[in-house]
Amino acid sequence: MQMLGVRGMAIGAALTFGAVLWWATRGTESAAEGFARLPEASASHAKAYTADTWAAPADKDDPAGAPLPSEAAAGDPSQDESQLASDASFDRYVSGKFRFLLESLGRSARANDVLAALMQRERLVVAINTAKQGNDEEARAGLAQQQEDLANIDRRIAQMLPAAELTAFEVLKDSHIEQFQFDDYAQGIANVAPLRDAERKALLFSKLATRQRFREVLDQSGLMRGDLPPSQRQGALADVSRALRESRDSFLQEARQHLADEEQYTLLANYENTEFNEEMEKLRRIAGGAGS
Repeated sequence: MQMLGVRGMAIGAALTFGAVLWWATRGTESAAEGFARLPEASASHAKAYTADTWAAPADKDDPAGAPLPSEAAAGDPSQDESQLASDASFDRYVSGKFRFLLESLGRSARANDVLAALMQRERLVVAINTAKQGNDEEARAGLAQQQEDLANIDRRIAQMLPAAELTAFEVLKDSHIEQFQFDDYAQGIANVAPLRDAERKALLFSKLATRQRFREVLDQSGLMRGDLPPSQRQGALADVSRALRESRDSFLQEARQHLADEEQYTLLANYENTEFNEEMEKLRRIAGGAGS
């Protein structure tokens, strides 16, 4: 598999976080154009997962075949420091994304092996997202193989995990959108009604579980592909909107079981309703402009 350069990985990492802008960019412009503005638009939120190096604009001319930081030859000390910072920030992103899974494994050789495999997985996800959103035909030609490699890594990670942790891995592995939204809420209430770790874990996993049906309906609707004829868009929009509403309602119902503090729940409900309204507006915009 071809390896990404430091700045190439930065583009890819930004594309991973680009799911945050995913709604806003489709239907109004090409995905590539929308993602190109990601570093400026989402840098403050990306900091929740990564250091500033990951949120910084990247050089689009950086060769995709440049070696990873650990493989780069010794040279300019400032470049070495930048590479180390890039590695460290990516490590923090992956550790944060899978925090609750890793904590359940404790400090063990197995946990270290799982973390190493997760790092390999997320680097491959970066490569896949970069190829999907970029204009490099050679990179796009390798997508099928990369998707197969990703499936193999996922199977290998599943084999490394205790049976009790398989569900956690499955819900966390593609959870960057939901984790972004949940961290946005948690950080927003931190000075008013902070969440305990047990509450954060319970709420996050509840959100991921209730969001799954919406993801499936959205994927099956074809609404995001932009090629639906006008006669089918409104029907797809109705199905997706219903799934989104049910996802929100189910999550808030389950959240009451985890939040004894009424202020925490009220703030969560307000946040979820705001997110719902914004997502609905973007869905309507996509349905109205898809394929146009």
